Amino acid sequence: GIVYATDANNIVVEARDMTTGINYMRKKSAGTWGSWSADSGSGAFVLKAGDTMTGPLIVTPKGSMFGSAAGTTATGAVVPADANIKLYDFTSGNWSGMGVDGEGTFWLRTGTSAGAIPALRIHADKNVIATGNLTVNAGLTAGSAIIGTNTGNPILNLAGGAGANEGPYITYSKGGAVNWYVGSRSVILAGGSTSNDLIFYSAGGGGTSLILQANGDAEMPNKLMAGGYRSRAGYQSATNTGQTWNYHWTGSVLQAWVDNSNIGNVSLTCDYRAKRDIEPLPSTWQQVKALKPITFRYRDYGDLFKEGDDLQWGFLAHELQETLLPSAATGKKDEENIVQAPNLLAVIAGLTKALQEAMTRIEALEARQ
Repeated sequence: GIVYATDANNIVVEARDMTTGINYMRKKSAGTWGSWSADSGSGAFVLKAGDTMTGPLIVTPKGSMFGSAAGTTATGAVVPADANIKLYDFTSGNWSGMGVDGEGTFWLRTGTSAGAIPALRIHADKNVIATGNLTVNAGLTAGSAIIGTNTGNPILNLAGGAGANEGPYITYSKGGAVNWYVGSRSVILAGGSTSNDLIFYSAGGGGTSLILQANGDAEMPNKLMAGGYRSRAGYQSATNTGQTWNYHWTGSVLQAWVDNSNIGNVSLTCDYRAKRDIEPLPSTWQQVKALKPITFRYRDYGDLFKEGDDLQWGFLAHELQETLLPSAATGKKDEENIVQAPNLLAVIAGLTKALQEAMTRIEALEARQ
């Protein structure tokens, strides 16, 4: 450098780039050095420690900044020769670089070892490869990772909360198990090398909620609340053509429902411990005499009943209620979503009482002979 004292009130230092032949000048006034600036020609603007650049920065292709020439770091570590920008920390020995390779891939690298794989690569075909952990909005309530869309809906969206264990995340162990964590309370486990089962687990006190076994069976150790079940006639190969059905416990009887219709009770209770106000049944002689047994064939009715040709015996449910008592059948005549069914215990009790009365009368007549 050459120091000039002819510039009034300033010390001027001139330096020349021996490769490009460009002259650079720096002035010192009132004890403060100014920036280096090119006073002729064209080329890069050289900054020194503490300088501030206010204009645009243009780096020549395959050039480098702040450290070493393209191809090696200051310590000799090999880097891609087509790096566009490389930043090097001489104190720690760490360096970072970014650039575009000959195939149009944009890459980011950081590390100290020679030939390190870029931490992030964005390929010309828009595929992205990250070799380390990817954190999206760590600690923020709005953080999420969205991968792909289907008509505007995310295919994978992992949105985290503010707490340390609130965000959903996925882990993969060396044994092959994949764990999907939802907050700090629930997890989906894929058995990996130990099992091919898929396990749904709740840490909120419920334990294992559902196991989808590798053979296709499903196991649910706890309660199941379903909208309904659709069964089939047989196993595996049978066609699934039935209506949806369900059971409902009223507190005293178990009802059977098909679609939205109550078709009757499945079980009746006879245990004395569930009964009160127990009294002998009075005479049913007249009620039984008034019963109207019928023959019939089934006809199409809604989605539940199909027409049949077989002759049937039975009663009309509403007539049982009118003749015996209201609880002799379920529901009421013409009630919506109810298919009336007889309470067989009530019918049997009435018939039994009438038969006993008839037997008493027969025995009395026989005793007179």
